[in-house]
Amino acid sequence: MTAPSIETKIYQAIKARVSTLPMASTYPIKWSDGPAYEPQATERYLRATWIPNQTQRMFIGSSDPHRRPGILQIDVFATVAQGSGVAREVAGQVAAHFATDLAMTFMGVKARVLKAPSVGPVFVDTHIQVPVTIEVETNR
Repeated sequence: MTAPSIETKIYQAIKARVSTLPMASTYPIKWSDGPAYEPQATERYLRATWIPNQTQRMFIGSSDPHRRPGILQIDVFATVAQGSGVAREVAGQVAAHFATDLAMTFMGVKARVLKAPSVGPVFVDTHIQVPVTIEVETNR
């Protein structure tokens, strides 16, 4: 079997950190690239999405490192009965779990959080949704 690609290593490093979120026992984590999930209005959960961006060449040499940026989006879905304050607080806790310069490593590849995560506005539908945007990069 061949070694995993750089893209797989980055994803696995991020996925490992997401799995350690302190609220994971009460807010199950659903990955957007996983099985389809249709929650009931009474279920709270987190939706995680890894969005890689275009690789950027940093140096002239063909074997020199490249910058591989991306966004980890974690959406908090709380129940309407919980209210927006609870959803916003959970989003703040998610953001705190990904501090600036946090290094996430898998098989020698390190993905780093570039800056403090951004907690977005509250959206209300069947759930209360609060997005958390985390900018990540790998230089390899």
